[in-house]
Amino acid sequence: MYVLSSITHRLAPFPSNMFVLISFCKKTNVTQFCRYPFTPDQPLPEQDWLKYLRGTANIIVKEQSPQTLLQVRERLYELLTRGCPPGHIFKHLTVELVRNCCDVQLKMDVVSWAAMFDHRMQQGSKSIIHLEAFVARFMCIYKKFMEDNLVGMEDMTDMF
Repeated sequence: MYVLSSITHRLAPFPSNMFVLISFCKKTNVTQFCRYPFTPDQPLPEQDWLKYLRGTANIIVKEQSPQTLLQVRERLYELLTRGCPPGHIFKHLTVELVRNCCDVQLKMDVVSWAAMFDHRMQQGSKSIIHLEAFVARFMCIYKKFMEDNLVGMEDMTDMF
């Protein structure tokens, strides 16, 4: 049981991550997961809600429009109704969005806005509003960044 305990601690090292452990156990066939003999570095399958959140981040990066914002809102609401804590959503969505950014300044802006909206969410009551506001802000920043870079690239091609 020592190894099983170490795997459990990798899944949910803090009590606040109990959602991760519960959702993992709910979706994973325990006999598949706990292959004998146990090893401390046993690979952990990715949780479905993380895959869903990664897909949501890809949707956000692919197109920035009111229709996309509505679609993302529905996806975030789906995660919230399934019991995913808003803090986990914020954290992992921010990580995925930053991973898709190539510019350092853009990454810093995204993290700064995420911190502000996360703080507001902790003080407020409706987390979906703060999550949606963060996504809308990201879309605005990202679209402006892409347009500015496109104009800059067009100016460079005119030189040649």
